[in-house]
Amino acid sequence: MSIHAFTDGSTARSRGGWGVLITGPAGPKHYSGALSTNDNGVSEVRGVLEAVRRAPLGCTLTVVTDSTGTVQAVRTGRCRNAEIERLAQAVRVTADLREIRLTVEHRSREVRGLKVAHTLANAGRKGERAPLPGAPVREAIVRPHPLRPTVTVQVQSGGWHTTEEIAGDEGLDAPLMAALHLVRRATAGEVLRLTLESPLTRAYLRGEVRPRAPAVRAALHEITRRVNGRRLTLKVN
Repeated sequence: MSIHAFTDGSTARSRGGWGVLITGPAGPKHYSGALSTNDNGVSEVRGVLEAVRRAPLGCTLTVVTDSTGTVQAVRTGRCRNAEIERLAQAVRVTADLREIRLTVEHRSREVRGLKVAHTLANAGRKGERAPLPGAPVREAIVRPHPLRPTVTVQVQSGGWHTTEEIAGDEGLDAPLMAALHLVRRATAGEVLRLTLESPLTRAYLRGEVRPRAPAVRAALHEITRRVNGRRLTLKVN
């Protein structure tokens, strides 16, 4: 079985991330994660290691990276950086143990698979879930109504637009109620870009403020549960 994996690393402020896109007969699979490092080379080689760990046993695996240093380190198992050398040797040992015939190649970062891996690595570093390629995108703007205690919700998705007015309910103010409605209606795998003109609701959804009201805590718990259960990507602005 021949498998291709596209890998990338990302590093900023002493935090690294790795991303892996594996393509094969079972279809594309996406992986990402974080690590503590100041060296982007460490993140890059960690991505290769994670690809080898996740590839099918006994397969022929071609790993594609935009880092020439990563290719050299994995091919030789040697590097001046001790951590990169340790990871490169771990790649080689893991491939042998899993009976994987491993090849590592350098390609331009403009290759589509590497662009996906780059997005995954950045998301992993930030502790976010990366949107899947081709995922539907829904844009929503929530604005307070100038005359009533409600909000106007403008939604754009797939070329169509809707506008509706939502009031507070269930012990929630209108902006948070609108966010809850939007998450409840979202389809699996969707990217929901939510623009809120309510600083408090925005802070709640970003986890910057801890609510005291039980109804607000329950609503935020439901939003988190639905986002995770349906693999949604929620971006709050």
